[in-house]
Amino acid sequence: MESDQSSTNYDFVFGLKENALDSLVHAVEHLLADEKDTDLKYTVLHVFHAAELFLKARLAAINYDLIYTDSKKTGEDDHTITINKAKERLKNNGVILSRQDLDNLEELRKVRNRIEHHRITGSRKDIEQYVGRAMDFLDIFLRKELKINLKDALDQLDEDGSTYKALSLAWFSYIRRMAEEGGITQHRRSKEGYDFFICEECGEEAIAFPDPTLEDGTVHCFSCQSRYSVDFCLRCTHPTLSLIEVGTNRIQAKRFDEDNWCFCDSCKEDIADLDE
Repeated sequence: MESDQSSTNYDFVFGLKENALDSLVHAVEHLLADEKDTDLKYTVLHVFHAAELFLKARLAAINYDLIYTDSKKTGEDDHTITINKAKERLKNNGVILSRQDLDNLEELRKVRNRIEHHRITGSRKDIEQYVGRAMDFLDIFLRKELKINLKDALDQLDEDGSTYKALSLAWFSYIRRMAEEGGITQHRRSKEGYDFFICEECGEEAIAFPDPTLEDGTVHCFSCQSRYSVDFCLRCTHPTLSLIEVGTNRIQAKRFDEDNWCFCDSCKEDIADLDE
Protein backbone atom coordinates (compact mmCIF):
# COMPACT_ATOMS: atom_id res chain seq x y z
CA MET A 1 0.00 0.00 0.00
CA GLU A 2 1.32 3.40 -0.92
CA SER A 3 2.49 5.81 1.77
CA ASP A 4 0.59 8.74 0.24
CA GLN A 5 -2.57 8.41 2.33
CA SER A 6 -4.53 11.14 0.55
CA SER A 7 -4.33 9.56 -2.90
CA THR A 8 -4.48 6.00 -1.59
CA ASN A 9 -7.44 6.89 0.58
CA TYR A 10 -9.34 8.38 -2.34
CA ASP A 11 -8.77 5.37 -4.56
CA PHE A 12 -9.63 2.94 -1.80
CA VAL A 13 -12.81 4.72 -0.78
CA PHE A 14 -13.95 4.75 -4.39
CA GLY A 15 -13.37 1.00 -4.54
CA LEU A 16 -15.54 0.42 -1.47
CA LYS A 17 -18.38 2.53 -2.87
CA GLU A 18 -18.22 0.85 -6.26
CA ASN A 19 -18.22 -2.57 -4.64
CA ALA A 20 -21.20 -1.65 -2.46
CA LEU A 21 -23.21 -0.34 -5.40
CA ASP A 22 -22.46 -3.51 -7.35
CA SER A 23 -23.80 -5.57 -4.44
CA LEU A 24 -27.04 -3.58 -4.46
CA VAL A 25 -27.47 -4.16 -8.19
CA HIS A 26 -26.96 -7.91 -7.74
CA ALA A 27 -29.35 -7.94 -4.78
CA VAL A 28 -32.12 -6.48 -6.95
CA GLU A 29 -31.34 -8.89 -9.78
CA HIS A 30 -31.96 -11.79 -7.41
CA LEU A 31 -35.05 -10.13 -5.93
CA LEU A 32 -36.64 -9.57 -9.34
CA ALA A 33 -35.64 -13.00 -10.65
CA ASP A 34 -37.04 -14.98 -7.70
CA GLU A 35 -36.74 -18.18 -9.72
CA LYS A 36 -35.39 -20.28 -6.88
CA ASP A 37 -35.09 -20.10 -3.10
CA THR A 38 -31.46 -19.07 -3.28
CA ASP A 39 -32.43 -15.86 -5.08
CA LEU A 40 -34.05 -14.52 -1.93
CA LYS A 41 -31.10 -15.70 0.14
CA TYR A 42 -28.64 -13.85 -2.06
CA THR A 43 -30.83 -10.76 -1.99
CA VAL A 44 -30.30 -10.55 1.76
CA LEU A 45 -26.59 -11.35 1.62
CA HIS A 46 -25.88 -8.78 -1.09
CA VAL A 47 -27.93 -6.05 0.60
CA PHE A 48 -26.13 -6.58 3.90
CA HIS A 49 -22.79 -6.60 2.11
CA ALA A 50 -23.63 -3.23 0.55
CA ALA A 51 -24.59 -1.69 3.90
CA GLU A 52 -21.41 -2.99 5.53
CA LEU A 53 -19.21 -1.67 2.75
CA PHE A 54 -20.80 1.78 2.82
CA LEU A 55 -20.12 2.04 6.56
CA LYS A 56 -16.50 1.10 5.92
CA ALA A 57 -16.32 3.62 3.08
CA ARG A 58 -17.33 6.33 5.54
CA LEU A 59 -14.61 5.17 7.93
CA ALA A 60 -12.05 5.04 5.14
CA ALA A 61 -12.91 8.63 4.26
CA ILE A 62 -11.60 9.52 7.74
CA ASN A 63 -8.64 7.15 7.72
CA TYR A 64 -8.47 3.99 5.64
CA ASP A 65 -6.62 2.16 8.43
CA LEU A 66 -9.83 2.30 10.48
CA ILE A 67 -11.44 -0.46 8.45
CA TYR A 68 -8.85 -3.02 9.56
CA THR A 69 -9.07 -5.12 12.70
CA ASP A 70 -5.40 -4.44 13.39
CA SER A 71 -4.29 -1.00 12.24
CA LYS A 72 -0.71 -2.32 12.02
CA LYS A 73 -1.80 -4.87 9.43
CA THR A 74 -3.45 -2.98 6.60
CA GLY A 75 -2.67 -5.06 3.54
CA GLU A 76 -5.35 -6.21 1.14
CA ASP A 77 -5.34 -9.72 2.63
CA ASP A 78 -5.72 -8.64 6.26
CA HIS A 79 -8.97 -8.79 8.20
CA THR A 80 -11.39 -5.89 8.16
CA ILE A 81 -13.75 -5.03 10.99
CA THR A 82 -17.29 -6.26 11.58
CA ILE A 83 -20.31 -4.04 11.10
CA ASN A 84 -20.66 -3.59 14.86
CA LYS A 85 -17.06 -2.44 15.15
CA ALA A 86 -17.63 -0.11 12.20
CA LYS A 87 -20.54 1.54 14.04
CA GLU A 88 -18.38 1.91 17.14
CA ARG A 89 -15.48 3.48 15.26
CA LEU A 90 -17.76 5.83 13.38
CA LYS A 91 -19.17 7.06 16.68
CA ASN A 92 -15.68 7.51 18.10
CA ASN A 93 -14.84 9.65 15.08
CA GLY A 94 -17.86 11.93 15.30
CA VAL A 95 -20.23 10.15 12.89
CA ILE A 96 -23.36 9.70 14.98
CA LEU A 97 -26.06 7.35 13.72
CA SER A 98 -29.64 7.86 14.86
CA ARG A 99 -31.39 5.34 17.08
CA GLN A 100 -33.45 4.26 14.10
CA ASP A 101 -30.36 3.76 11.95
CA LEU A 102 -28.77 1.64 14.68
CA ASP A 103 -31.96 -0.42 15.04
CA ASN A 104 -32.15 -0.94 11.28
CA LEU A 105 -28.54 -2.07 11.06
CA GLU A 106 -28.94 -4.44 13.99
CA GLU A 107 -32.02 -6.06 12.46
CA LEU A 108 -30.25 -6.38 9.11
CA ARG A 109 -27.32 -8.06 10.85
CA LYS A 110 -29.54 -10.52 12.72
CA VAL A 111 -31.40 -11.64 9.60
CA ARG A 112 -28.19 -11.96 7.61
CA ASN A 113 -26.60 -14.06 10.37
CA ARG A 114 -29.59 -16.40 10.50
CA ILE A 115 -29.29 -16.96 6.78
CA GLU A 116 -25.52 -17.36 6.74
CA HIS A 117 -25.16 -19.54 9.82
CA HIS A 118 -28.52 -21.28 10.19
CA ARG A 119 -31.43 -22.13 7.94
CA ILE A 120 -33.47 -19.62 5.95
CA THR A 121 -37.22 -19.36 6.42
CA GLY A 122 -39.64 -16.68 5.31
CA SER A 123 -41.49 -15.32 2.31
CA ARG A 124 -40.77 -12.97 -0.55
CA LYS A 125 -42.66 -10.29 1.36
CA ASP A 126 -40.29 -10.75 4.30
CA ILE A 127 -37.30 -10.29 2.00
CA GLU A 128 -38.85 -7.17 0.46
CA GLN A 129 -39.27 -5.78 3.96
CA TYR A 130 -35.61 -6.52 4.62
CA VAL A 131 -34.64 -4.59 1.50
CA GLY A 132 -36.95 -1.74 2.50
CA ARG A 133 -35.40 -1.53 5.95
CA ALA A 134 -31.95 -1.40 4.36
CA MET A 135 -33.08 1.43 2.09
CA ASP A 136 -34.46 3.27 5.09
CA PHE A 137 -30.88 3.44 6.33
CA LEU A 138 -28.89 3.59 3.11
CA ASP A 139 -30.60 6.29 1.06
CA ILE A 140 -30.37 8.92 3.79
CA PHE A 141 -26.99 7.84 5.19
CA LEU A 142 -25.36 8.00 1.77
CA ARG A 143 -26.63 11.49 1.02
CA LYS A 144 -25.62 12.78 4.45
CA GLU A 145 -22.30 11.04 5.04
CA LEU A 146 -20.90 10.17 1.60
CA LYS A 147 -22.61 12.79 -0.60
CA ILE A 148 -24.02 10.04 -2.79
CA ASN A 149 -27.42 10.34 -4.44
CA LEU A 150 -28.28 6.64 -4.58
CA LYS A 151 -30.74 7.01 -7.45
CA ASP A 152 -28.22 8.86 -9.63
CA ALA A 153 -25.43 6.42 -8.74
CA LEU A 154 -27.53 3.36 -9.57
CA ASP A 155 -29.00 4.90 -12.73
CA GLN A 156 -25.46 5.20 -14.09
CA LEU A 157 -25.18 1.42 -13.76
CA ASP A 158 -28.73 0.67 -14.88
CA GLU A 159 -30.05 2.82 -17.72
CA ASP A 160 -33.73 1.90 -17.35
CA GLY A 161 -33.79 2.81 -13.65
CA SER A 162 -35.27 -0.54 -12.63
CA THR A 163 -32.76 -1.14 -9.82
CA TYR A 164 -33.53 2.01 -7.88
CA LYS A 165 -37.26 1.67 -8.58
CA ALA A 166 -37.31 -1.82 -7.05
CA LEU A 167 -35.38 -0.59 -4.01
CA SER A 168 -37.62 2.45 -3.68
CA LEU A 169 -40.84 0.42 -3.83
CA ALA A 170 -39.46 -1.95 -1.20
CA TRP A 171 -38.79 1.09 0.97
CA PHE A 172 -42.36 2.33 0.53
CA SER A 173 -43.70 -1.14 1.37
CA TYR A 174 -41.61 -1.12 4.55
CA ILE A 175 -42.98 2.29 5.58
CA ARG A 176 -46.54 1.16 4.84
CA ARG A 177 -46.10 -2.01 6.90
CA MET A 178 -44.69 -0.03 9.81
CA ALA A 179 -47.77 2.17 9.74
CA GLU A 180 -50.12 -0.82 9.66
CA GLU A 181 -48.33 -2.48 12.57
CA GLY A 182 -48.44 0.65 14.71
CA GLY A 183 -44.70 1.13 14.81
CA ILE A 184 -44.85 4.33 12.86
CA THR A 185 -44.31 6.60 15.85
CA GLN A 186 -40.82 5.15 16.06
CA HIS A 187 -39.99 6.34 12.56
CA ARG A 188 -38.08 9.47 11.63
CA ARG A 189 -40.17 12.58 10.89
CA SER A 190 -43.47 10.77 11.50
CA LYS A 191 -44.54 11.51 15.04
CA GLU A 192 -48.09 12.09 13.85
CA GLY A 193 -48.15 9.05 11.56
CA TYR A 194 -48.28 8.79 7.79
CA ASP A 195 -50.86 9.50 5.11
CA PHE A 196 -50.65 7.57 1.84
CA PHE A 197 -51.67 8.78 -1.62
CA ILE A 198 -52.07 7.51 -5.17
CA CYS A 199 -49.73 9.15 -7.68
CA GLU A 200 -51.65 10.87 -10.46
CA GLU A 201 -48.76 10.28 -12.86
CA CYS A 202 -48.31 6.49 -12.59
CA GLY A 203 -51.48 5.47 -10.74
CA GLU A 204 -49.60 3.65 -7.98
CA GLU A 205 -50.33 4.18 -4.29
CA ALA A 206 -46.71 4.98 -3.57
CA ILE A 207 -46.65 8.39 -1.87
CA ALA A 208 -46.10 8.82 1.86
CA PHE A 209 -46.56 12.02 3.84
CA PRO A 210 -44.37 13.07 5.52
CA ASP A 211 -41.72 11.98 3.05
CA PRO A 212 -38.73 10.38 4.83
CA THR A 213 -36.45 11.23 1.91
CA LEU A 214 -37.14 14.98 1.72
CA GLU A 215 -36.77 17.83 4.17
CA ASP A 216 -38.34 20.67 2.20
CA GLY A 217 -41.96 19.73 2.92
CA THR A 218 -42.60 18.18 -0.50
CA VAL A 219 -43.26 14.50 -1.18
CA HIS A 220 -42.45 12.11 -4.00
CA CYS A 221 -43.78 8.94 -5.59
CA PHE A 222 -41.65 5.94 -4.65
CA SER A 223 -42.61 4.33 -7.97
CA CYS A 224 -42.09 6.97 -10.66
CA GLN A 225 -40.28 9.65 -8.59
CA SER A 226 -42.81 12.42 -9.40
CA ARG A 227 -42.71 15.29 -6.89
CA TYR A 228 -45.64 16.98 -5.17
CA SER A 229 -46.10 20.07 -3.03
CA VAL A 230 -48.27 19.72 0.07
CA ASP A 231 -51.08 21.96 1.31
CA PHE A 232 -53.63 21.37 4.04
CA CYS A 233 -57.40 21.47 3.72
CA LEU A 234 -58.78 24.52 5.55
CA ARG A 235 -61.83 22.53 6.63
CA CYS A 236 -60.40 19.19 7.90
CA THR A 237 -56.62 19.92 7.81
CA HIS A 238 -56.00 16.77 5.75
CA PRO A 239 -52.95 17.13 3.46
CA THR A 240 -53.63 17.72 -0.23
CA LEU A 241 -51.06 17.22 -2.98
CA SER A 242 -50.26 19.24 -6.09
CA LEU A 243 -48.03 17.80 -8.80
CA ILE A 244 -44.79 19.70 -9.31
CA GLU A 245 -43.95 20.07 -12.97
CA VAL A 246 -40.23 20.14 -13.64
CA GLY A 247 -39.42 22.49 -16.48
CA THR A 248 -36.15 23.16 -18.22
CA ASN A 249 -35.22 26.11 -16.03
CA ARG A 250 -37.49 26.06 -13.03
CA ILE A 251 -39.96 24.03 -11.00
CA GLN A 252 -43.59 25.07 -11.13
CA ALA A 253 -46.30 23.71 -8.88
CA LYS A 254 -49.77 23.13 -10.32
CA ARG A 255 -52.30 24.42 -7.84
CA PHE A 256 -56.00 23.79 -7.45
CA ASP A 257 -58.33 26.35 -8.96
CA GLU A 258 -58.15 29.62 -7.09
CA ASP A 259 -61.59 29.14 -5.50
CA ASN A 260 -61.06 25.49 -4.53
CA TRP A 261 -57.40 24.74 -3.85
CA CYS A 262 -57.73 25.13 -0.07
CA PHE A 263 -60.14 22.19 0.33
CA CYS A 264 -59.54 18.46 -0.11
CA ASP A 265 -61.74 16.46 -2.50
CA SER A 266 -63.85 15.02 0.32
CA CYS A 267 -64.60 18.42 1.81
CA LYS A 268 -65.35 19.88 -1.62
CA GLU A 269 -67.98 17.17 -2.09
CA ASP A 270 -69.46 17.88 1.36
CA ILE A 271 -69.61 21.59 0.62
CA ALA A 272 -71.25 20.95 -2.73
CA ASP A 273 -73.91 18.78 -1.05
CA LEU A 274 -74.64 21.54 1.47
CA ASP A 275 -75.13 24.06 -1.34
CA GLU A 276 -77.71 21.91 -3.10
